[in-house]
Amino acid sequence: MLLSVLTVGACTDSAPKGQVVAVVNGAEITVAEINEEARARDLQVESDPSLRNAVIQELVERKLLAAEARAQGLEQTPHFVLAERRLREILLAQQLLAGPQQSAPVSRQQAQAFITANPLAFADRVLARADQLAFFAALDAGLRTKLRAADSVKEMAEHLLAAGIPARRSTETWDSADFDSPLARGEAAPMTGSRFLIQRNGASIIGIVASVTPQPVPPDEQIAFARALLSRFGTERRMRMLVNKARASAKITHQRGFEPETGDPRAAGPSRP
Repeated sequence: MLLSVLTVGACTDSAPKGQVVAVVNGAEITVAEINEEARARDLQVESDPSLRNAVIQELVERKLLAAEARAQGLEQTPHFVLAERRLREILLAQQLLAGPQQSAPVSRQQAQAFITANPLAFADRVLARADQLAFFAALDAGLRTKLRAADSVKEMAEHLLAAGIPARRSTETWDSADFDSPLARGEAAPMTGSRFLIQRNGASIIGIVASVTPQPVPPDEQIAFARALLSRFGTERRMRMLVNKARASAKITHQRGFEPETGDPRAAGPSRP
């Protein structure tokens, strides 16, 4: 018995080897963990021993802090439980979307066709600054006419105020390469001085495009940019398909007052080319 205890003790105290590069109070740090840490932080540690060892020491310190937090019972607090659940759900969803059924790589021909069909996202890309008013009220025909004829957003605000409609003024910059922007959706023209009236989250937003700045994507970067956009759109479509499939057989109930709004765009997914 004494011999077996001594043998176990000797094994426990032996230096880490193989895939285990360090042990912190019994918690192992493996080559796989280092590689995942480097991947998550976009670090290249294979050819840089100094950077690799720095990552290892950061993992050691993180395990020490985590152990101390557990010793203080912090992992039992409601805040930690909710945060852990959120991170696990996000990670699981990301793993699902990155699975073997993900979209095939975008070919150069597909990317070029996408560039040709969407000049506002590439050669004709612009940044537009919108001066706007947001309000929650219906507009009659007479008020609409006055707003269209207004020379400035200040005059628009005066017309709304005279009609008893409070409005909040703000500025916003739109990127025509953002397919969810009013420019890409055709709700506003990419021209200085153009008027717009759009609906967003139950509010009406009226205003004027105050300035337009050309921001073309350089020709030598367009293919890579198009591939990145198409890949993202493919992931979003796959996510919407999986959500709709799961929703079809799920039992979902809401407390009164917390139901999804009628016409919630997430029911159909984002607008994409």
